[in-house]
Amino acid sequence: MPSLELASIDDFLGPRDSRFLGEGFKRVERSLNDLTVSPGDEGVGGIQATARIAIPGLWSRKGEQSPQPHLSTIDAMLFGAQLTGLYAAHTLGLTPDARFTVQRVDLKAGARPDEDHLEAVPVSGRLVAAQRAGEEWATTLDCRIGSLTARVHARHSPGRTLARTDRVYAGARELAGPWNHTPYGISHHARRQLLTGVRVSTDDQDDLRATARVTLARDPAHAVPPDAPATMIDAFVAALQLGQVLLYTLDGIDRAHSNNLWMRRTRVTAGPALPRPADEVSAALEQTMLLPSPVGTWRTAEVVGSLHGVQARAGVGHLLPQPSLSAASPGRSGR
Repeated sequence: MPSLELASIDDFLGPRDSRFLGEGFKRVERSLNDLTVSPGDEGVGGIQATARIAIPGLWSRKGEQSPQPHLSTIDAMLFGAQLTGLYAAHTLGLTPDARFTVQRVDLKAGARPDEDHLEAVPVSGRLVAAQRAGEEWATTLDCRIGSLTARVHARHSPGRTLARTDRVYAGARELAGPWNHTPYGISHHARRQLLTGVRVSTDDQDDLRATARVTLARDPAHAVPPDAPATMIDAFVAALQLGQVLLYTLDGIDRAHSNNLWMRRTRVTAGPALPRPADEVSAALEQTMLLPSPVGTWRTAEVVGSLHGVQARAGVGHLLPQPSLSAASPGRSGR
């Protein structure tokens, strides 16, 4: 398998404006309403709400096809972080200017995608761990967003007062704070993740790797420090795009003729609080397999990537288009 070099990742995946991991995820409008927060001990305290998702613009396009929108991993990352912050805000009396940053999120997909009734998705969270000492406190919630689950671990300012009673809120805006718009440090609307100078190493089919230079281009409408490192959303989006290139190269297919890429499980972990390192994202495929099924052959793999110290790992799978099966040699069935 020859190596591959690209001036831009768009040369392989297509224009970013038409891709979900390009600009599509930023066009999704998300809100939480009808909240009920119930303070309590670990395993008891929790939050329930209704999530609304609206997609006024293009979500994704492949060739001439527009895939059916569904609840995405990024939706779950954002809603899970917001639920965690809202629970902490009510329970601990966090103020709108409190510190709040997600440190790790672990997600699992449901048995089938959530495609219907996206205007009213039931969501909830249950407290599983709480650190209430020192200058930095922490809250961990097990969240359910539709059929997806997410364990979110966040660090935040110490609480002021401990709430003892349940309370109902009409919307998340009644508990203002960074958990609503910047739970990962910077709004996911604030920057574009531009991948250039892509280098794919495919000399060894058991060691598929790729690197690219990342430019985090700021949106003038958002105030973002020019040297701010990548967020967990930035790193996930950048690494998964490289992962797409690796997957499609592995089986000799192009994105326009590919089927949906499903995230079965995902872990994203924040990087160390260090000066911003080199602007390079890396990704590799692990545990690649071909799995026969009644509807065709599935390619599964683990995409492992890193940007600015943020680590992303996603177990992915997609149904291969029929023509690609002849191109996939037995040696590519993975390990």
